[in-house]
Amino acid sequence: MAALHRDLTAWGAEARSGWWVIVVIALVLTLLSVDLAEVSARKFAIVFVVNAVISLCIAGSVTASYVVAAPRLNLPDRWWAWLIHPVMLVVGVAVGTELALLVLSPWVTMDVGNVRFQIWKVGGVASMVMATIGISYDRLRARARATELRAERAQQELLRAQLENLQARLNPHFLFNSLNTVAALVEEDPTKAVTAIEQLSELLRYGLDGTRTPRVTLERELSAVGDFLELERLRFGERLRWSIDATAEVQGIEVPPLVLQPLVENAVKHGIASRREGGEIRIAAALAGDLATLTVEDDGAGKSTAPGTKTGEANVRERLELAYGDTARFEAGPRPDRGYRVRLVIPRHPSPTPARGEGH
Repeated sequence: MAALHRDLTAWGAEARSGWWVIVVIALVLTLLSVDLAEVSARKFAIVFVVNAVISLCIAGSVTASYVVAAPRLNLPDRWWAWLIHPVMLVVGVAVGTELALLVLSPWVTMDVGNVRFQIWKVGGVASMVMATIGISYDRLRARARATELRAERAQQELLRAQLENLQARLNPHFLFNSLNTVAALVEEDPTKAVTAIEQLSELLRYGLDGTRTPRVTLERELSAVGDFLELERLRFGERLRWSIDATAEVQGIEVPPLVLQPLVENAVKHGIASRREGGEIRIAAALAGDLATLTVEDDGAGKSTAPGTKTGEANVRERLELAYGDTARFEAGPRPDRGYRVRLVIPRHPSPTPARGEGH
C-alpha cells in the first residue's frame, strides 16, 4: 500500500505540473481538424473535449509508465538502457488509446478502427516529441544539479581545509614555537621580531579570508607559503633551506586556497624536521599552454609512514577533483635520487567532470 501511495502521489504531481501541455495539445489538434470559418462554437467545443480526453488518456498512460514502471526496472547506466524509452512510449500510447476509446465510445459515434489509427498516428508523434523534450530537460536538470552538488562539496572541502589550516596555525606546538621564537628575537633583533609577527598574522588572516572565496591567485598562495616557511626557518635556522620558482605569468592564475600549504607543511614535518642536517624544500610553478604544473619537493628521506602525510595529500587530491574534474592530475612519490615530490597539474579553468587521482 505504501508503494502504491508513493506511485499515485508521484503520478499526481507529474499530472498537475503538465496539465497545461494537455490543454495546448488538445487545442492545437482541434484547430488543425476543424474549419473555423464554418464550424459552430458547439461543435468546436465537442471536438476540443474529445481531443482533450484523448490527450489526457495518452499523457496519463505514458506518465504512469515512466513514474511507476521506470523506477522498478532498475536499468544500468549504459547507453542501450535508453532503448527502453521507445518501448515505454508505445505501451503508453497503446494503453492510452484504448482507454480513450473506452471513455468516448458511449458518448461519440465513431469508426473505432479509423479513430484508433488516427490516435496512434497523431498521439504517437506527439508523445514522442514531448517525451524527447522531457527527457532532454530532465537530463539537463540532472546535470545542473550534479554541478551544484559538486560545487557544494568543493565549498565543504574548502571549509574543512581552512579549518585544518587554522587548527595547524593555532596548534600549541606551532604557535608556542613561533611565539617563543619571536620573544627571543625581541631583544636580539627587534626588526626581525616585527617581521615574524606580521608573517604569523598574515597566515592567520589568510586562513580566515579564504572562506570568502573559492579561488585565490597563485601569487597569494605562494605568499602564504613563504610566510610559513620563513616562520619555520626561524625555528630550524640553517637546517631549513627553501626556494620558490614561479614566473609572473603563472602567479596570475587562480587556484583553490590552501592547496599548496598542506604539501609544504608535510615536506617540513616529514622531510626536514626529522633530519639532523635538515634539507631543502623547492616549490616551482610553470605554465605550458593551458596547463599549470605546481611542484613541491624536498631532499629528505623519500617517504613517510606518518598518517598526516596521507591525510594532507588525500584532502588536496579530493579538492582538485571537485574544482577541476578530470582535467587535473595529482602525482606524489619518492624522487629518483632522494627526497619526495608532489606534482599538481591543473587547467586555467575548471572541468565539469570529476577525476580520480593517486596519493600516498
